[in-house]
Amino acid sequence: MASRPPPGRYVHCLEYKDRLNWDHVFPAAWYPETTPKDLYKWQIPSCIHCNNIYGVLEKDLMIRLGLCLEPDDPCKGIAEKALRSIDPSLAKNEKDRLARLSKRRQIWVLPRLITALRSSDMKIIYRASNILEAKIVAGMLQAYDITAHVGGYYLQGAVGDLAAGDFSSVSVDEADQEAAIAIVKDYEGAGKN
Repeated sequence: MASRPPPGRYVHCLEYKDRLNWDHVFPAAWYPETTPKDLYKWQIPSCIHCNNIYGVLEKDLMIRLGLCLEPDDPCKGIAEKALRSIDPSLAKNEKDRLARLSKRRQIWVLPRLITALRSSDMKIIYRASNILEAKIVAGMLQAYDITAHVGGYYLQGAVGDLAAGDFSSVSVDEADQEAAIAIVKDYEGAGKN
């Protein structure tokens, strides 16, 4: 394949560009170590800007999917590559270390919350007067490393202009219930002084 595609329309936005590069249809980083070296890897013309944008999205997806694989999965190397990409100790410099830390936080927080929400061990520990107050309490709990879920978004919106109360709640995992209740009691007591 030529080093650079000739000027023309590119696939993502169908715009005409003078400078194009090649975008892998299936991202090159996604091929496992077991991929035959002579396997043809489809490429399409793309502008550099769109290719960079899609590259960021593809990298994020590869990390998320890679972390779902078992280390002995037939897609050898993908899980290890995903783990290396969020390991700050493997950073090339301080900027890279901070980027890896940020990605690590982004990747680990959402699955933890989903797992907690799916768990039947979630307990409502606070009923707020509105969504804003529930978010404040949940944020306060998260500052203490307690995963908290705010419930009642859709119920509150459904009542429209009616006076709505007790629709918003904050739930935590049963293991965190005691600590969370103590933090909430301090929060409620602070308003009485």
